[in-house]
Amino acid sequence: MSFRRLIIRLRVFFTLIVVAAIVSGVGALVYLHEKGLTNASAERVAHEMERYGLFVTFDHLSVHVLNGLTANNIRFYRTKERQIQIAELPAIVIHVDKTKLMRGHLKINTISITDAKIAVPLVRGEADSPTINIANVNGAIDLRGNQSVSTTGLTGYYEGIKVSINCNLWRDAPKEDFIPDPEAKKNRIAAYKNFLEQLKQWNWPAESPPELKISIEGNLSEPSEVDFDYIFTASILNYKDYPMADVYLEGDWNQSLVTLDKFEFTHQAKRCKLTADLDLLKNSGRFKLDSSIHIQDFALKVFGKKILQGFSAAGKTQIAANGSYLLPSASNPKLDLKIIGKVSSSDFSFRGASIDKLDSEFSWNNGDLYLDKISVNHRRGKLTGRIIIKDQRIRYKVRSSLPAQVYFPFIKSDKLKTELSKLAFDGQSFIDLHANGTINQDDVTDWESHGNAEIRNFSYNDVPVSYAKGNYVLTRETADVKDITATFDYSDYPLRVTYKGPKSGTLTAKSLSFVWKNKNTTITGLRGSAWPAPVLRLFAPSIADHLESYKFNYPPTVSCAGVVSWAKNETNNMKLRVGFTSTGDIHYNFLKEDITLSNTKGQVTILPDKVQINSLSSNTCAGYMSGYLHVKPSDSSYSGRFQWDSLKLRHISKTYGLKGLNSGTLTGSFTFRGNGSKVSSLNGHGNIALANGDLFSVPLFGPLSSLVDSVVNPLSNQQILHEQARNFSCNFSTKNGIFHTRDLASMTASTTFTGEGWIDLNKEILDLTIRMNFRGMMGLAEIPLKIIELPLQALKKILTGKEVKGLKQFRGTGKISKPNWRFAPFLPPRDGKDDPIFRKPPRAELVK
Repeated sequence: MSFRRLIIRLRVFFTLIVVAAIVSGVGALVYLHEKGLTNASAERVAHEMERYGLFVTFDHLSVHVLNGLTANNIRFYRTKERQIQIAELPAIVIHVDKTKLMRGHLKINTISITDAKIAVPLVRGEADSPTINIANVNGAIDLRGNQSVSTTGLTGYYEGIKVSINCNLWRDAPKEDFIPDPEAKKNRIAAYKNFLEQLKQWNWPAESPPELKISIEGNLSEPSEVDFDYIFTASILNYKDYPMADVYLEGDWNQSLVTLDKFEFTHQAKRCKLTADLDLLKNSGRFKLDSSIHIQDFALKVFGKKILQGFSAAGKTQIAANGSYLLPSASNPKLDLKIIGKVSSSDFSFRGASIDKLDSEFSWNNGDLYLDKISVNHRRGKLTGRIIIKDQRIRYKVRSSLPAQVYFPFIKSDKLKTELSKLAFDGQSFIDLHANGTINQDDVTDWESHGNAEIRNFSYNDVPVSYAKGNYVLTRETADVKDITATFDYSDYPLRVTYKGPKSGTLTAKSLSFVWKNKNTTITGLRGSAWPAPVLRLFAPSIADHLESYKFNYPPTVSCAGVVSWAKNETNNMKLRVGFTSTGDIHYNFLKEDITLSNTKGQVTILPDKVQINSLSSNTCAGYMSGYLHVKPSDSSYSGRFQWDSLKLRHISKTYGLKGLNSGTLTGSFTFRGNGSKVSSLNGHGNIALANGDLFSVPLFGPLSSLVDSVVNPLSNQQILHEQARNFSCNFSTKNGIFHTRDLASMTASTTFTGEGWIDLNKEILDLTIRMNFRGMMGLAEIPLKIIELPLQALKKILTGKEVKGLKQFRGTGKISKPNWRFAPFLPPRDGKDDPIFRKPPRAELVK
């Protein structure tokens, strides 16, 4: 056999041996993969893993040609006694060091996990420990040395969250004397359970799952030294019904303390930044907030708390705050939340009242809110102060320059709103309100307020006021204002402009008390110097209109007290008394002309159905006048009485444009009643007397003087007659605007005039009969007439029972402005021989 042939045969032999070995090896590997290694081999692998602190058991250990060893149904335990299970996997791949394995040594380098499901108890060794179930676990665990493991790219899914874990952990030899605290373990179990329940409140779109990256490094023998860092991101995340976008969370977890170094999200284009921590054992934590999100919406949807009820922010709200919290639990189902910080909000409203900006420091304690250093800017004013909301009551102490309309959301009474609406302000107005009080948070119209106010340059009921101040106590039922001072602005008041009076007047009052339910106002101790009409216009505009007819040249001194009521019918208890004393002149329109009154005093009493002007007195026409007047506004009915003494005819003549009345005085009285401005409704009675005047200079009797002249001429003359008829008097009655008199009389030493008749002011006509009896030298003037009058004399004697001489009768008819006087046959007087015409007149005595 040649050498070459031997070589060929050896090559074939060795090839067969190699093939046989390969086939045997493959067969052995297949067998080992299918049947698994021996128990001794499995125990050796488990023992090797103990060197890394991994205490495991598994049902089946097989060999994979490419991947290495595969352990099936592997269970992880806390200690080598393998009594407390901490994790369970369906299968893992174990990579060993092949070079050492060839030398007979087993060295595990890596454990690979593919599509595994891991159930990890959070508290090891406890049957009731909450468990985290992680699905689709993929990655590798590197075993670098005894009691040391690390991972790279280990991923899985927890409740839809993609979780990535990188860790580097090692363990020293466990301390033999370490005994876990049973109570601490029990608390951790409760805390973890509550934390996992809170996680159920979160949800997100299936197509946009959040991602959680976890980094763990440290000595497991010293849990306090283990660093657990995490980063959580989500494009969309919902807590209950509150959506968050662009969520970013970064922090760490050390034992039971979870820390949020950074938590940011946006909501409706507003951003929130938060740092916080959570003690899982205590279920509590702290936080720091910097946010522009809508805090009311956030508090309601996230924490179930209604805060700042009634506020509605349309603009930006910025909050910077620190706080602490205690999460709800089975034993305490309510959130315990405490916050302190600052808030700034623009363009918001409170129950319809618009506010431009709000700045405040605040403190929140489980529904109790304390706002300090409040600054509220409104286009018409500002409010500063503090507010406490506690036990459904709002307590406040503020200083405000806001107008009354801003407070309308707090006011239930329509009458109070109506009254406050009468306040008008402009660019020159100034309001300084110091207010303290409480408000019912459930019903903001249930409130009370007390304090003081100073207001300048405003008007009420169209009455300009330059200054007002007072102390007040307000509720939704009543309003009491005390120690009031008010200065009225008369710059544009027509009477001041006309008569050049002072530009202001000041009033003071002890109190004004409003009772909205009874619809009345009680005024106490109001007094000062002011035009009366503007004063009354504050409370009773209709009465003020009437007082405007009394044209005061100068503000009188007034006093006022009583009750003003705006109730109707029998509930109206109006009784207001206004007294006034005027040292200046008053112009009052009487019979279509203004008469001047001076040193006028009076008292106005306003009752539910009438206005009474009592104790009225005044100097006028160089004389004196007094009386009273009662008016019923509902039907314009009136009644009254005036008496006057020694009014000079010269002044009356000047007022009414009369001529010839240059001397004499008038004295008399008139008691009357009527309705409206119609003369036909005027009824009454009175008397009037002329002294030291000229009867025939009176326009009414002026035309009569020519008839008298024809009787006394030529032996007498008109001058003598006018000098004789200087006094007259009469009583009169008025019925439906018609004046009746039956005893007009004028007597001098030589002449007697008597008269009777009527004057109709409706039609402005008259019918008067005047009789004249004259004696002495004036009697001679009738001699030429006696022959003609003999038949009449006989008739006179028959009628009168005595011889009479010098008797004449005249009758006036026609228009009052131009009466027609003529001779008339002498008729017997109504009282016969007792008529004053037959009396011997006293010397220069006025008959009244």
